[in-house]
Amino acid sequence: MPILIGPHRLSPEFIEKRKLRRHCTDNTCSADCCAEGVFLTLYDAQRIVQLGDALQPYLVEPFDFAKWDLSRPSYLSTPVYQPDTPHEHCWFRMRNKLCAIHSYALEHGIKIEELKPYFCRMFPLTLIDIAINVTEIGVDIKAYDTCLVESDQEHWLFEQFETELRRVIGDDGYVQLRALAQQA
Repeated sequence: MPILIGPHRLSPEFIEKRKLRRHCTDNTCSADCCAEGVFLTLYDAQRIVQLGDALQPYLVEPFDFAKWDLSRPSYLSTPVYQPDTPHEHCWFRMRNKLCAIHSYALEHGIKIEELKPYFCRMFPLTLIDIAINVTEIGVDIKAYDTCLVESDQEHWLFEQFETELRRVIGDDGYVQLRALAQQA
């Protein structure tokens, strides 16, 4: 049964306790979430193209933004560096495994939300289509392979993703979710 918080529909997994923890929060992030690139909205891609030259110093290798095909807006993703190899990853992942777009925003005093692609900001959460015109916010299946590792103790999943949930459903929504979990 989905959890309704204001206009948001959340997967019931958020109010489950699991023996999982996020290893990205303890400085052991592998940045595997950036493997294979990341889906984008057309708006995200257009913003990144406008930053093109400014992003070049952050990139492992220069990228020719003029060659980025944005003609299929329903199926856009970040360009991929070293495609079809074990080292394949989003072109915007830097050598230190941080995001070039995120780093650029921080260094220039720009809100992350203004530059970083929507699905990157949301990860390890995602939108799950459950019916026509009905989506639910859930844990991205990729997170189970990249961010979440076994833990000795059980933790609420909503606590593991507090930052992202607050970003998506707001502080008041997060407080409501915490209250629902304690009632469960």
